[in-house]
Amino acid sequence: MNPINVGINGIEISMERDELKSIVENVLLAADQPVHVDELEKIFLNTVEKNDLQLILEELKEEIVTKN
Repeated sequence: MNPINVGINGIEISMERDELKSIVENVLLAADQPVHVDELEKIFLNTVEKNDLQLILEELKEEIVTKN
């Protein structure tokens, strides 16, 4: 799997997609209101493609649906 370069707090790091997915999931769980994909882009300082974030959100949604 190819690493993804991500900017967090002004620092660019390289992480695997599963790590990024885990961070997105934790952001969603910690939020007290719905989080739009544009807000996720801001969290990652626009270093993650919007399409990648949308795909991760769809995967998380599908996982929740199949668990219930």
